Amino acid sequence: MTVFLGSLGSFWTDLKDSTARLSTETAFSSIQLAWEQWLAQHWLIRFFLYHPLSLAGVILIIVFLVSGILRAVSRTSENFWFLLLKLPLRGLGWLGAQGLTWFRKGKQTETSANRLKELLSRLDSLRAEQDIILDEVKTLLPQTVSKRASKP
Repeated sequence: MTVFLGSLGSFWTDLKDSTARLSTETAFSSIQLAWEQWLAQHWLIRFFLYHPLSLAGVILIIVFLVSGILRAVSRTSENFWFLLLKLPLRGLGWLGAQGLTWFRKGKQTETSANRLKELLSRLDSLRAEQDIILDEVKTLLPQTVSKRASKP
C-alpha cells in the first residue's frame, strides 16, 4: 500500500506541476495574444519596436525636447526669483528718485520765486530807464523840429 501511495503522491505532484505549467502557459499565451492584437492596431509603435534604430532616434529627440523645456522652465524660474530679489532695491531706488525730484521741485520753486522777483525788479528798472530816455527824447524833439523849420 505504501508503494501505491508513493506513486499516487508522485501523480499528485506531476498533476500539480502540469496544472501550474498549463495555467502559466495559458496566462502567457493570453497575454501574448492581447499584446499582438494591440500591436496590430498600433502599427507605428510596432514599427518602432521592430526597428530599434528608429526608436533610438525618437527617444533622442524626445530627450532633447524635454531637456529644452526643462531649461526654459528653469530660466523662467531663475528670472522670476531675480525679479523678486531686485524688486525691493528697485522700489528703494524709485523712492529715492521721487524724493530727489520732490527736493528739486521744492528748490526750484524757491529759485523760480527768486528769479521772478529778480525779473520784475529788472523790468521796473528798465521801465524807469525807458521813462528817462523818453523824457530826454521829448526835450530834444522840439529843438530838432524848430531847427528844421528855420532852415529853408
